[in-house]
Amino acid sequence: MVSRMLSCRPVLNRVTIASSAGRFESFGFDTQLNNSGEVAFTGQLDDGNRGLFSGSGGAVTTHYLDSTPVLVDGETTDLSGGNFGRPAINRAGELAFFDFVEPDFSQGIFAGRSGVFRTLGPTEPNRQYRDPNLNDSGIGAFETSFFNDAGLFATAIVTSNEGVLSTVADTLNGYGGFGFYAPAINNRGQVAFEGLLPDFTTDGVFTG
Repeated sequence: MVSRMLSCRPVLNRVTIASSAGRFESFGFDTQLNNSGEVAFTGQLDDGNRGLFSGSGGAVTTHYLDSTPVLVDGETTDLSGGNFGRPAINRAGELAFFDFVEPDFSQGIFAGRSGVFRTLGPTEPNRQYRDPNLNDSGIGAFETSFFNDAGLFATAIVTSNEGVLSTVADTLNGYGGFGFYAPAINNRGQVAFEGLLPDFTTDGVFTG
């Protein structure tokens, strides 16, 4: 009885979302999966074009390529496709991602799909971002670094509702820094993040 149990092997149900055996040359650093089974990922095609994609095992959806302008807030915009980070995807299939805007390569956080996007993190001079997360209401959560109105440099964990940023925590008020990965956000708008306290010794997980 015991030997039979030990010899049992699970049956794998593997679904290929995209592969370098097809039209892809390489893929980004990470992926995200929503409750409908749709996977969001970045990648580079065999023809050299880079962009944002999603799929659930059938045809892959191309949300944008660096070779084709898209609409951001109704304006024609060129995204560089140069960020191979981890896009977010919510239950409705809306994606959120970090990328550079050409020609000045300013950074921004955007949400949407199929070439039509809205701004979550505004493209401002000297503002930097890291990969976002997105809840089912379309509210984003991410880390951003910037100079405030007093000229002080700050790093903050923020939420964004239709591009309006709200600070959850920052390095000017109680924190020395934040974790490497994106903060989490649930459908109630609560945010969880890793934070380092100003003593640069105490590390913890916090909500806000």
